[in-house]
Amino acid sequence: MYQVTAKGPPATAPEIRQKIGPLVFQPEEVAANVAIELLAPQEMGTPRTLRGRITFGLELLQQEVTAIKQDTTTIHPGNGVMILGPGAAAKTTTAEYLKESLRYMEHRPTSELFGNKQYRARISPYSSDEEKAAVLWEEYIYASIRGAFTMQKKLETMPKPLSADFIAIGGLLQTLVGLCAFTKTYEIDKESGQISLPEPLFMLIIVNLKTWSPRFFVVMDSDKQTRVERAKAQAETSPVAWTKRQMVFEHDEIIRSLLISTLQRLQTFFLENPRPAEKSHFIDRKLPFHFLYFPTNSSVYSIPRGFRLIHTQLELQQYIQDHQNHRALEDYLARISDTLND
Repeated sequence: MYQVTAKGPPATAPEIRQKIGPLVFQPEEVAANVAIELLAPQEMGTPRTLRGRITFGLELLQQEVTAIKQDTTTIHPGNGVMILGPGAAAKTTTAEYLKESLRYMEHRPTSELFGNKQYRARISPYSSDEEKAAVLWEEYIYASIRGAFTMQKKLETMPKPLSADFIAIGGLLQTLVGLCAFTKTYEIDKESGQISLPEPLFMLIIVNLKTWSPRFFVVMDSDKQTRVERAKAQAETSPVAWTKRQMVFEHDEIIRSLLISTLQRLQTFFLENPRPAEKSHFIDRKLPFHFLYFPTNSSVYSIPRGFRLIHTQLELQQYIQDHQNHRALEDYLARISDTLND
């Protein structure tokens, strides 16, 4: 046996990856395990067969989604911003701009929130290429899910700036999208041809919004050629930056489509399950999230249904500032004013 240590997706031939994909990434099992950890951590050590564990976890997940449908106010959008998008779409650049222009907000680099992204795998030298790839992918997927989940928990527990929140990149949603794209475990609607996340993973995203719920989902975009050139330029100072993006570019269209379709499903979920009227005195019954599409050049795709088009970083900053809830800041300033007047 020998040990392999890595950070990004394993370098695996596409034909091998497609063959082992459904074996190393099973959406039901992933969703069930995270659901148990999130909703019933006291059950983590309970011995069960794999099927029994999956059944138990999915039942927990379904019960929680049903409860959210009955009272969507259990999800409290803060003032946070989640930036998503395909590879080298200027997500980090935009996050840094917002941090500088919205000085009451914070941005923590994704690597800091995820923690150590390294994973280790023990491999037998006698294994076949498929067996070695399967071991590596299992460890990579486990590390990715754990990292994304840890990121959400950190965002929830970190002290927040007054009346503000965090600017974050990726998170659980983009991690699940990437893993489904890499392993070809997404679903395809037979009538429309649209691809989507498997239902258990979508339910997991809904439930995880109770942990940390951004007010703004910003999808950055640009044509592929521009992003590839940008990634190669960055690779001159950091070769790893290009290596980790090669597979992302290989699945470029799938990742973009999955991101958009997942966010559109979120829109539909909350439009079909509006905020209860009896609680509307302090919570707007309208859709509690803002979905923004920000292309960084003109040769991009059509504006996705349900998204607002953003043209510049300044426009994005102004829109976020105008649509945040600044009640805590206003109350704080009012108390200071009253004190000075006394």
